[in-house]
Amino acid sequence: MGNFKAEVLVHTPQSVTLETNNHPSHISGTDHPNEPADMDAPLLKLADSLPDRLAALAEAANQPLSRLCTGIYGLTVAEWRVLATLGEHGNLTSVAVARRAHMHKVKVSRAITGLESKDLVERMPNSADMREAFVALTEKGAGAYRDLALQARDISAKLTARLSKPDKAALWRIMAVLEDSAVDENS
Repeated sequence: MGNFKAEVLVHTPQSVTLETNNHPSHISGTDHPNEPADMDAPLLKLADSLPDRLAALAEAANQPLSRLCTGIYGLTVAEWRVLATLGEHGNLTSVAVARRAHMHKVKVSRAITGLESKDLVERMPNSADMREAFVALTEKGAGAYRDLALQARDISAKLTARLSKPDKAALWRIMAVLEDSAVDENS
């Protein structure tokens, strides 16, 4: 079969670089992994698409937490993310929750309404601007946050248990770069 190209992450504590190795992935007759070698080949393989790979990983990684949230508290993932954002940052407006949780404001609004119906959050007027309100955890909401946050930390630890300490650090650095790139792309 010939030479195969694959990019392999190589990291030091200060940097992350890509090196090319012989590996049977991205088989094509061109230098670009998504460019078909012939006209009958697909234009894109989902396995080569970073957004699709990240979405699939996020879906798989969220399953254990989603089962916990749904099973114990009847929460959606969006409601959990709002609850966690309030638990981490304290009382916020819905706009601030959306910005910090990287969620659409409509999704945040629906999640807040759902959390209110479960008595996990409450809205408090903003005396500086009566058009908006602050959202705060109730006592029940703070208890749910503590319980779920501890379990979420355990799930995260299990997901990264196979990574060495330097690989975990590299993963976080790479994710930060990708997040910045995504924000730049969407600006």
